[in-house]
Amino acid sequence: MSAAVFSRLKQILRSRGLTYADLALRLNLSEVSIKRTFASGDCKLSRLKAICRALDLDLHGLLEAESEAIAVAKLLPLPAAEALAVDRSLLSVFILLLNGYSPEHLSDIYNLSSSELYLYLRELEELELLKLGAGMEVQLRVTPPVDFLGHPALAKQVKQLNLDFLDWVFQRKDEPGYLFETSSRHLTDESIAIMRDELRELGARFRRLAHRDALLAPRHQLHGVKFIGVFGPVPFDRLLQVQKR
Repeated sequence: MSAAVFSRLKQILRSRGLTYADLALRLNLSEVSIKRTFASGDCKLSRLKAICRALDLDLHGLLEAESEAIAVAKLLPLPAAEALAVDRSLLSVFILLLNGYSPEHLSDIYNLSSSELYLYLRELEELELLKLGAGMEVQLRVTPPVDFLGHPALAKQVKQLNLDFLDWVFQRKDEPGYLFETSSRHLTDESIAIMRDELRELGARFRRLAHRDALLAPRHQLHGVKFIGVFGPVPFDRLLQVQKR
């Protein structure tokens, strides 16, 4: 659940001259419970629906209004981008932290000692990408989404990461949760334009759904997923090799 939704609900309460006590009365809950919900910015979907009903609000309309402010992917500071571009492991640690992996989890997965993990985290702190606290507690200074393609220095690393992901999905294309769809056909310029626009819209829908889920769902129900849309004319004579005989 996102605090942005409750920030909007607070504005609606103020605009209508309503208090937490008024809302609590409509929901048959205690004022303390309502205050706690708004302060944490988190609750079950059923509670959010009940709040919207009590305020005569359309939940989908509320979320659509929030979706208009979908976060724009952030560019990394240039020194950080250049440092990550030449150190694949450091980039990997940063991406893993962005995707919710804890330092303890990284230590277990990659068999890193405390001192080795500390060196990675300390370097990311020096690049102003995170703040390192006691007990290697991490507070990210850069939050998703991040525009890794915005820096030419990172292009090679991002390209390889995407190729690795395509290979990963291809090997698991028949497993639940994965999809690898490929077709080769002949199309007119008009049909090519239609397909390109529809794929671009699918990417936009992916981002809207991600924003909606971030607003509604608790963190433990969210899964890291990646969308790659690839479409274009095929240079067969450049991709296919024929040897002399």
